[in-house]
Amino acid sequence: MKHEERDGEYPHFDPDEFLFRRVPLVLWPSADDPVEVDAVQLPDMSVGRSRFGHPEWVRFDVGNNVHFEDWGVIGFRVRSIHPRLWV
Repeated sequence: MKHEERDGEYPHFDPDEFLFRRVPLVLWPSADDPVEVDAVQLPDMSVGRSRFGHPEWVRFDVGNNVHFEDWGVIGFRVRSIHPRLWV
Protein backbone atom coordinates (compact mmCIF):
# COMPACT_ATOMS: atom_id res chain seq x y z
CA MET A 1 0.00 0.00 0.00
CA LYS A 2 1.41 3.38 -0.99
CA HIS A 3 1.73 6.26 1.45
CA GLU A 4 -0.73 8.37 -0.56
CA GLU A 5 -3.33 5.60 -0.47
CA ARG A 6 -2.92 5.14 3.28
CA ASP A 7 -3.49 8.82 3.98
CA GLY A 8 -6.62 8.86 1.85
CA GLU A 9 -7.97 5.60 3.19
CA TYR A 10 -7.26 6.22 6.90
CA PRO A 11 -7.55 9.97 7.45
CA HIS A 12 -8.73 9.67 11.07
CA PHE A 13 -6.51 9.18 14.09
CA ASP A 14 -7.55 7.32 17.22
CA PRO A 15 -6.66 9.43 20.28
CA ASP A 16 -4.85 6.39 21.76
CA GLU A 17 -2.75 5.79 18.63
CA PHE A 18 0.99 6.36 19.02
CA LEU A 19 3.01 8.50 16.65
CA PHE A 20 6.76 7.86 16.36
CA ARG A 21 9.57 10.22 15.42
CA ARG A 22 13.29 9.58 15.07
CA VAL A 23 15.54 12.01 16.93
CA PRO A 24 19.32 12.45 16.94
CA LEU A 25 20.76 11.14 20.18
CA VAL A 26 23.14 14.10 20.40
CA LEU A 27 20.09 16.19 21.35
CA TRP A 28 19.00 13.62 23.92
CA PRO A 29 21.75 13.14 26.55
CA SER A 30 20.21 10.18 28.40
CA ALA A 31 17.31 7.83 27.78
CA ASP A 32 16.26 8.53 31.37
CA ASP A 33 15.86 12.26 30.68
CA PRO A 34 12.72 13.75 29.14
CA VAL A 35 13.08 14.63 25.48
CA GLU A 36 13.89 18.28 24.88
CA VAL A 37 11.70 20.15 22.43
CA ASP A 38 14.85 20.90 20.36
CA ALA A 39 15.02 17.21 19.43
CA VAL A 40 11.72 17.45 17.57
CA GLN A 41 11.08 19.71 14.60
CA LEU A 42 7.85 21.55 15.29
CA PRO A 43 5.21 22.14 14.11
CA ASP A 44 5.66 20.30 10.80
CA MET A 45 7.16 16.85 11.16
CA SER A 46 6.93 13.45 9.63
CA VAL A 47 5.95 10.62 11.95
CA GLY A 48 5.25 6.91 11.79
CA ARG A 49 1.88 5.70 12.98
CA SER A 50 1.47 2.72 15.29
CA ARG A 51 -1.51 1.72 13.17
CA PHE A 52 0.84 0.98 10.25
CA GLY A 53 4.15 -0.13 11.76
CA HIS A 54 6.64 -0.59 14.55
CA PRO A 55 8.55 2.29 16.18
CA GLU A 56 11.86 0.93 14.86
CA TRP A 57 10.71 1.45 11.27
CA VAL A 58 11.06 5.25 11.53
CA ARG A 59 14.83 4.76 11.73
CA PHE A 60 14.79 3.65 8.08
CA ASP A 61 14.59 6.07 5.16
CA VAL A 62 13.69 3.60 2.42
CA GLY A 63 13.53 6.24 -0.31
CA ASN A 64 17.17 7.22 0.24
CA ASN A 65 18.36 3.81 1.46
CA VAL A 66 19.53 5.22 4.81
CA HIS A 67 19.35 3.62 8.26
CA PHE A 68 19.59 6.09 11.15
CA GLU A 69 21.34 3.55 13.36
CA ASP A 70 22.59 6.07 15.93
CA TRP A 71 19.26 7.84 16.37
CA GLY A 72 16.59 7.23 18.97
CA VAL A 73 12.82 6.95 18.58
CA ILE A 74 10.28 8.84 20.65
CA GLY A 75 6.58 8.10 20.81
CA PHE A 76 3.58 10.12 21.87
CA ARG A 77 -0.17 9.64 21.70
CA VAL A 78 -2.34 11.52 19.25
CA ARG A 79 -4.35 12.94 22.16
CA SER A 80 -1.26 14.81 23.39
CA ILE A 81 -1.40 17.10 20.34
CA HIS A 82 -3.68 20.07 20.80
CA PRO A 83 -6.49 20.03 18.17
CA ARG A 84 -5.62 23.54 16.96
CA LEU A 85 -2.33 22.09 15.64
CA TRP A 86 -4.11 19.47 13.51
CA VAL A 87 -3.91 20.12 9.81
